[in-house]
Parts: sequence; structure tokens; C-alpha cells
Amino acid sequence: MNELYQIQPPVRSRTTYNVGRIEGGTTVNSIAQQASMLYEFRSTAQDCLEEMEEKFRRAVAHWNGRGGDFEVELLGIRPGNGPVDQKKLGQFTAKSKEIIRTFTGREPDETPNSTDSNIPLSLGIPANTIGTIEGGLAHTRQEWVDIASLPTGLKIVLGLLLEYQKKE
Repeated sequence: MNELYQIQPPVRSRTTYNVGRIEGGTTVNSIAQQASMLYEFRSTAQDCLEEMEEKFRRAVAHWNGRGGDFEVELLGIRPGNGPVDQKKLGQFTAKSKEIIRTFTGREPDETPNSTDSNIPLSLGIPANTIGTIEGGLAHTRQEWVDIASLPTGLKIVLGLLLEYQKKE
């Protein structure tokens, strides 16, 4: 695991990695006969994902047979961006930001992340992932939502739906 945390991710696009869970052993002072961990990496760019996979596999291969055997099981893939028309994506994002500003009165944070938008983006479809509520400590057991932000969030969602509905 230490070697995995020594991997230097590519910097040309936002790329992150994490060991999310470690399990194994039967007591605190015994050598585990079997152990497992969940390791994940994400990026907004497909080539960065490919580079991270190569570095991961190299790290595992380095330790295979040196005191244990390692199996790698792929649980899922979140692809990087694909052939998205950047002009159309920019227009799409600008319209989404306009709607958010209309209901919040604030400038939206436009930070590239690995999100559920990666699926349509990988297929060349302009997409944004938009947070519609206020809260904090995302992706932790202490995550919280400010209930008072729900009406504004609903207005944002409805505004986006009305903007992007197909006009017949």
C-alpha cells in the first residue's frame, strides 16, 4: 500500500487516487493469511487513467511473489473525457452557470472532477455535474445537508430541466 501512495499522478488533468478500505487477519497480533484493500484512481482525462493503471499494475507486479501472491479484481471503470466539442461544452456550461447564478446570486465553482458526467463526456456528449444543495464533509460518514438549501436546489434542477427540454 505504501508503494501505491508513492505513485505520482499525472498533472496535465486532475487525477486522484485513494485506498478506501483495508481488511484482513483474525487478531491484532497475527499475520493475516488473507488481506484485501480497495484502491481507486480517477481522472478527467482518459490518458491519465491509462497511465495510472500502468503504474498500479507495475507496483503490484513488483511485489507479487515476494512474501505473498496478489490478485487484482476490477470493480468498475469511470472513463475520462472523450471527443467532446469544447465549444459546445463551453456553451452548455455557461448556460448551466447562468441558471445557478439566477437562483443563488453567486458565481458557481467550476472545478474539474471525476463525476458521473464522465460517462456522457466519454461518449462526446456535453455534460455537467451540478451540486444543487449546501452542505459539507462530502463522501464521509459526517456528510451533512443544509435542509434550508433544498428549495433553491429544486429551483436549479427545474430551471435546468426547462432549459434543456427538447422543443417540439
